[in-house]
Amino acid sequence: MNTDVMFSSKTDNWATPPEFFRELDKEFHFDLDPAADDTNHKCDKYFTVAEDGLSQEWGGP
Repeated sequence: MNTDVMFSSKTDNWATPPEFFRELDKEFHFDLDPAADDTNHKCDKYFTVAEDGLSQEWGGP
């Protein structure tokens, strides 16, 4: 397996490309970005690394 691409960055902080997000948002209508920062969030409501989105309440029905 070629892992050069997987380990080619000095960071694991990657933003979702805007055009890809827009396509998914057309179907799913996101209202939360659980893994973002103050400069790359795609929704008004978002969690940063410091807030640890995986340990937060995401809401839902």
